[in-house]
Amino acid sequence: IVLDRRLPDIDGLELCIRIKADPRLRLVPVLIVSAYGTPPADFLEKAKPEGWLAKPFRPKQLAAEISRLLGPPPA
Repeated sequence: IVLDRRLPDIDGLELCIRIKADPRLRLVPVLIVSAYGTPPADFLEKAKPEGWLAKPFRPKQLAAEISRLLGPPPA
């Protein structure tokens, strides 16, 4: 899941916390993107996203981070 930190109705970190609390979704990697810089460590500890990418970023950076989170393709 690629998730923006700032959303219209909910903070992206709060949504990440909810995703990780759902047993059906907890193993799905979450990458948070944000123009606000890295959040405080306590927020990251609660939300536990697998990745964080600061805006602006290049498409190749996003692709590389997604590839890292998904791991190598199956043989």
